Amino acid sequence: MKTGWIAGLFLLIVPRAAMAQPTDQHSQDPLHTLTPELARYTDHVLTEDIWKRPDLSPRDRSLVTIAILIASGNGQQLEREVQRGLDNGLHPTDLTATVTHLAFYCGWPNALSALDVVQHVFAERHIHVEIPGSGSKPLLPVPASDGAREKLVNDHVGPTDPKLATLTNDVLFGDLWRHPDMAPRDRSLITIAALAADGDDDQLGFHIQRGIENGLTRAQIAETLTQLAFYRGWPKALAAVTATQKALAAPSPDTQTDAPPIRVYRLASKATLAPAVNFTGHAALNTPFQGTGGASLLGARCHGELPARHAHKVAYTPPWPDAGCHVRSWVGPG
Repeated sequence: MKTGWIAGLFLLIVPRAAMAQPTDQHSQDPLHTLTPELARYTDHVLTEDIWKRPDLSPRDRSLVTIAILIASGNGQQLEREVQRGLDNGLHPTDLTATVTHLAFYCGWPNALSALDVVQHVFAERHIHVEIPGSGSKPLLPVPASDGAREKLVNDHVGPTDPKLATLTNDVLFGDLWRHPDMAPRDRSLITIAALAADGDDDQLGFHIQRGIENGLTRAQIAETLTQLAFYRGWPKALAAVTATQKALAAPSPDTQTDAPPIRVYRLASKATLAPAVNFTGHAALNTPFQGTGGASLLGARCHGELPARHAHKVAYTPPWPDAGCHVRSWVGPG
């Protein structure tokens, strides 16, 4: 009797919720209990589709996602993605290099907040990172296109803010981008992700081109923007797509040359008779123009007084000197 009485008392004082056993893994998950539609998108679209797309490896997706979260100052979600990134193959030094790199693109406060999260994850996993001292490894070579970039900075930033121009050339690109603790390709990947997340589309174009020079493919850049849509929102992703389209259509800075300007001569005051052998009826050339600087742009407007049977014919001048007028085509009755 005493044993039964004690058991009955235990049932009375223990809360029902404490004795209830979860029926499945999602029973206590607010994502699935409160927002089942969001859970469906998360499970079937984001997790089962986006994270498994082959054009961007899980490691690279983690790198992109971490960069997006650092740029947006989302420390609450950052810990989970740092954990996932390590599981997906990121080395601890990839994470510390990412934080350092993004200090320049997202600001020191965001980088230091991210560092707290990274340090906490390392402590949980008992990860000890030995970072080589500054200058222990030689810097990577200067990219071939860096001369055009430096000139652009000097011409457009230097006159207004010479100190910023010097820091951009000597520290940002002259040191950080050449530091061997992260491959230039990965630096481009996280820079594109961070700039797109912040909506810095005016800076994005240059880094899209630089990313391709550093080994990123167009498919990888596209997947980065797709990942961005889920972690920063569709408006930021669509704006980045527009900036990317412009960047991919524009010539690379290192291929642009200072070509001499093309001039157009004044209209001729008098018409020049055209060779009659190339035309039927009386013909004349007027308003001639010619290109300069090695251009092959030559031509003139052709005017002809044609017999009635050729009244509907259209004449043109080929782009070479003294070519005369030639009949090209006609409309209406011939």
